Amino acid sequence: MKFLSLTVVLSFAICSPLWAQAAGSVTTNNATPSSTAASPVEQQIIQNVRQFVQANTKKDADYFKRTLTDDFIEVPKNGGTSDRAEFLEDVTTGDKSKEPRLYNIKVVPLNEGAALATYDEILPGDETRYRHITHVWVKQGDQWKLKFLQTTPNLWSIGDV
Repeated sequence: MKFLSLTVVLSFAICSPLWAQAAGSVTTNNATPSSTAASPVEQQIIQNVRQFVQANTKKDADYFKRTLTDDFIEVPKNGGTSDRAEFLEDVTTGDKSKEPRLYNIKVVPLNEGAALATYDEILPGDETRYRHITHVWVKQGDQWKLKFLQTTPNLWSIGDV
C-alpha cells in the first residue's frame, strides 16, 4: 500500500507541468505577476510554500512538527527517501543561513483537500544551486499539511547531487 501511495504521488509530481497547462493552474513569478487570479486554496498553498522555505532557512523544527503529516515522505536530491522522523532530524543540520529565491511557483488543486505545488529555487552561496521542488499538501481538518516533498536538481545543476 505504501508503494502504491508513493507511486501515485510521484506520478502527480512528474505529470504536474502537463496538468498545470491543461487545468489553467496559477503560476506566480516574483518578477512578473500572474495574469490569472489565484483561488483562495491556491493563495493558501503559495503562502504555505513560502512559510516552508522560511522555516527551513531558520531551521524551525517546531514548524515542521506542526506541518508535516504523520506519513510524510521526502525524496531528496540524491533520489533516496526519508520519512517524517528523518526529515525532522535533518532539518536542523547544514548551512541554511541564506534564504533561496523562489520563482515559477505553480499550484494544481487535485481536489478539495489536496493540492500540488511546484517551484524553482536558486540557492545562493559559493556554488549557486538551482533546483526544482514539488510539494503535495493535504487538508486535515482546517489545517493544510505537507505530505510529500521532492527536490530535483535542474539539469544544468546536476553537479549538485
